[in-house]
Amino acid sequence: MKTVVKVDQMNCEHCAARVKDAILELDNVKRVKVNLETKEVKIVYKDELDLDRVKQLVTDAGYVFLG
Repeated sequence: MKTVVKVDQMNCEHCAARVKDAILELDNVKRVKVNLETKEVKIVYKDELDLDRVKQLVTDAGYVFLG
């Protein structure tokens, strides 16, 4: 399964890597791809995805989760 969320305040590859690594902490997440231009984060996962947990991880990494 996959979903796309928006994350703001990412400005460089380092930012993208931090967001990606944060989301990959979830056991059921298989892949994460970040597009800096569109601020979109594509998440491929197994079973269900807890978007509240994703939001918390992104926020804890220092970025703004837009949903």
